[in-house]
Amino acid sequence: SARLQRFKADKGRGEAPKHKPSKDDQFSPSARLQRFKADKERKDVAEAQVDEKAVSKAQQKFFGAVHAAQKGEKAASPEIAKVAKSMTKKAAHDYAATKHKGLPEKVKKD
Repeated sequence: SARLQRFKADKGRGEAPKHKPSKDDQFSPSARLQRFKADKERKDVAEAQVDEKAVSKAQQKFFGAVHAAQKGEKAASPEIAKVAKSMTKKAAHDYAATKHKGLPEKVKKD
């Protein structure tokens, strides 16, 4: 094979053979550990974003308009359009999907 011939040719020069990563390399313990850590970080970030809920009926209605703007409806105000551009669709949906029951109409600022 060509790979074996290259290895024999490089053997006298003290160079390592050129190595193309094989399928086995992706299953090495170190590669698996790196993928596991990356997946865990992604899950931690996703779980942190799940707790996004509106704290008042007014906030839920606002994010309902933001969510609608993201889906293609005309934004009711420039502020809604600005927020719709800056938020992820999932975050806007989470705020908009909050149930009204038990929420105050507005939250007073301290």
